[in-house]
Amino acid sequence: MKITKIFLSLLVIAMGFPTLAMGQDKNSKAIFVKKPGTLISELTLAEAKNVTHLTLTGKINAIDFKNLRDDFKNIEVLDISAVEIRNYVGKKGTLDQFHVYTANSVPSHAFSEQTDYNPVPRTALKKVILPLGLKSIDKFAFANCPNLEILICTGGEAPSLTENALSPQRTAIFVPAGCRENYSQKKNWEHFAIIDSEPVRASIILDKTDDLANELLKQGIQPKNVNFLTLSGQADADDLKIIRDYMTNLVYIDMRNTNTAEIPEYTFAQKTNLLTVYLPDNLKTIGLRAFDNCNKLGPTLLLPASLTSIGFGAFINCNSLDVVQALGNKITAIGENLFGQDSENRLVYAN
Repeated sequence: MKITKIFLSLLVIAMGFPTLAMGQDKNSKAIFVKKPGTLISELTLAEAKNVTHLTLTGKINAIDFKNLRDDFKNIEVLDISAVEIRNYVGKKGTLDQFHVYTANSVPSHAFSEQTDYNPVPRTALKKVILPLGLKSIDKFAFANCPNLEILICTGGEAPSLTENALSPQRTAIFVPAGCRENYSQKKNWEHFAIIDSEPVRASIILDKTDDLANELLKQGIQPKNVNFLTLSGQADADDLKIIRDYMTNLVYIDMRNTNTAEIPEYTFAQKTNLLTVYLPDNLKTIGLRAFDNCNKLGPTLLLPASLTSIGFGAFINCNSLDVVQALGNKITAIGENLFGQDSENRLVYAN
């Protein structure tokens, strides 16, 4: 059993370790924009295309946002926390028509083309850090960024957010400590996973002698701080107890490469910030109320082809989960009230 080692590890973790900072990418650029609308003049189009991590300072406007969208096609991390967003009036902004763009706003269609119905996806963008004085995030600003996992808001008060500016089932919002309620109680923010800390990732490979708590300890990470977890190898029931009992702010978990055959009862219950789950490839059983009240999880959850049983109320109160898709046809036992007594059955089969 790993449980003795786990409690010893957690005792040491409780003494405190700093979280790990993201390393700098070799395609990073830091650019000072002296005059709004001149960002693209700071480098060639070929250079812009190769940038993956971009930090801007100075002054920008809607012209610069259009250049960020159209010319910096491979940006994964964008830090505009230290810029001043100026107003702009004209035809060269993100809307490709005459428009009045206000100051301190991420403009409409900043990272989504003007076509509302089928814009080209901005698949590279994963993380954006917004300015301190931001007042609004306008319509469709991040509407078609399917891999935008992290939006860091540096201000203590929530900017105005249009209903379709970004997806609450893709993006977690990270805000300054103690400011969560300032966001969650403001219109259109209430649907998002809002966490008052810096985002923390952990990638853990376990063998038979390892346990999750100890491996986190080695990386200097406290379980309660983990937001994005990739787990592979020999994960057992004790490791899943760490996830259940201590990872209260989990946003994303990928267990595809573990040997886990069972998700025990209540493993992910009450994880109201959980957005994305990738289940083990060889999973056999999902236990009773395993995802109870994961009310932001969705819109789709894939069940591996190996799955044979799903326990009572496994997805009860998962109100954002539109479809649970079984990739195989081996499920022979399904508990009652899978989605709740008064909810329609959203379990479908791929074949």
